[in-house]
Amino acid sequence: MEKECKFCKKRIVVTQKNPNKKFCSETCKKNFNKEKIKERYRRYYLKNKEKIYRYTREWRKKNKKRFNENARIYQNKRRELLRRLIAQKCENCGDNKQLCIHHKDRNHFNNSPDNLMILCRKCHAEEHLKDRKRNSKGQFV
Repeated sequence: MEKECKFCKKRIVVTQKNPNKKFCSETCKKNFNKEKIKERYRRYYLKNKEKIYRYTREWRKKNKKRFNENARIYQNKRRELLRRLIAQKCENCGDNKQLCIHHKDRNHFNNSPDNLMILCRKCHAEEHLKDRKRNSKGQFV
């Protein structure tokens, strides 16, 4: 017995072992379910559009001041960092060649301007080597 795949409309052979087979592959089944979920959300959105807009507007009004204050603080910190970058000098030795950015707390996900330093390559390497331990021969362990 043959049926059509619900997603791609290909012909599939239905056997006695699986008489309820509706899809030609797992990929088609997943894609069909994704489309079904998208359609459900779309219908919900269209049905409750005004309610969603009203909630969003109210939420923005409540939180507007907080977001504006944070944006201003971070904008000032970014400006300060840019000023330091434009100065194009190492913050340790004053050299202006091969500059790079160093994370003070060694966390590369913490990109706040307070955590960043502009260093030349030499000072940057020295900064990282400070923490490493040496053995009795002076080699890094």
